[in-house]
Amino acid sequence: MKFNRLIKPVITSALFLVGSANLLASELPRRGIVGLPLQMMNEQQLSDAGIQDGAGILVTQNPTRPDVGGIVAGDIILKIDGKRFNSAPEFNNLVRPFLADLWIPMTIKTKSGEKDVKVKVQARADEKYDDVDVILSSVTTNGIRVRTIFTKPKGNGPFPTLFWIQGISTGSVDQPLVANNYITKVLKKFSDAGYATMRVEKIGVGDSEGPNPMLVNLIDEVDVFRQGLLALKKMPSVNPDNITVFGHSMGGCIAPIICSEIPVKNIISYGTVTESWLEWQIKAPRIQGPLSGQTPNEVRQDVLNAARFYSYLYTERKSFDWIVQNVPDLAEYARTQSADGVNMTRSIEYMRQANDANYCDFWTKTGDAKVLSIFGENDFIALRDDQELIPKVINEKTPGRSEFLLLPGNDHLFRKTTSMADSVAKFNGTPFEQSDALGKACLDWLKKQNFLEGLDW
Repeated sequence: MKFNRLIKPVITSALFLVGSANLLASELPRRGIVGLPLQMMNEQQLSDAGIQDGAGILVTQNPTRPDVGGIVAGDIILKIDGKRFNSAPEFNNLVRPFLADLWIPMTIKTKSGEKDVKVKVQARADEKYDDVDVILSSVTTNGIRVRTIFTKPKGNGPFPTLFWIQGISTGSVDQPLVANNYITKVLKKFSDAGYATMRVEKIGVGDSEGPNPMLVNLIDEVDVFRQGLLALKKMPSVNPDNITVFGHSMGGCIAPIICSEIPVKNIISYGTVTESWLEWQIKAPRIQGPLSGQTPNEVRQDVLNAARFYSYLYTERKSFDWIVQNVPDLAEYARTQSADGVNMTRSIEYMRQANDANYCDFWTKTGDAKVLSIFGENDFIALRDDQELIPKVINEKTPGRSEFLLLPGNDHLFRKTTSMADSVAKFNGTPFEQSDALGKACLDWLKKQNFLEGLDW
């Protein structure tokens, strides 16, 4: 899964999580924040800035506090404690060890040249609301503690609950409920409607323990959400018979896996993969190529390259190095898919496991759960056919249990867009507005399900 031609990766959390000095043996400690609005630079931006080796992280807005070493909007972070980085996860791993109230040494590129600065790590404030409780806890997966973030209306409940499974990103989901974030925008809609909500951080992300999240395989990542859902069903303020699981993108692959083991009332999937990942890799260039300005012949060549490269990588399980050495006409294409031969969007091992899973089969084993499959009209990452396939395979076995919804004017990250091309532009930095349409559509569908069952919720 690779989108380098179209979009630049974004460090979505301006409240960047680093180490915490508050080490409590009985609790998963809270990490501090840097508090800089940051964005990974794309190849063109790096070239324009004269950066030839490694990645660069752009400061997108002027900081609002003084203890950031004079950093201003337009400055570029090149090193952390003297070390270069090549990706957002590498940057994350370099800053994670710094404790709250310590200073992070950075090398930045300014308009006048490079200079070394120090940025102070701040303690993270507790999230408090008049009508909502925010409860931080953790679950353990294979001996590793991962952060859970649970919100509920004031009172004892039990409440209907939304369990969120994020996509393939290793970014943190630890954002304030009121943040203008694509995830919390939906969660806030549910919270306002009287739902409890739960998110689980991935291994090695945010407060969670564990190794570099880019090296975590899919089987271990699935267990993060399995343990989270099991813990959720035991909470006294949660109605265990009225849990809705929402799977976004890769989360829509994970949702049917864990829900085939743990019964829930409803499942909502958005912009996921239902056929094999090999098929997605082959079909996606037909959509993404023209959006990036490719000619029909260039698109055709990318499709052929993807079919061969990913068949070797996924089906035949050839190593990246083997492909480069033994199939020389694929070497250049291979390097566009992985710079280091280990990671793509996630590790090669992760993506092989994703391709191995039979999602159609898992969807048919999700018990009596009602299932809504959603495709954002302007989503250039997911495939509409994949979303329409979910209700098809479910309803063949249990008629009427699933339906498809086309969400107009929304893209892969639930933003207001006018076209797929407009979505590409917004991924690449043009101003955007998060849409309320997804949260409303989900709640309307849930109300319809409850009406049909004669329930209040």
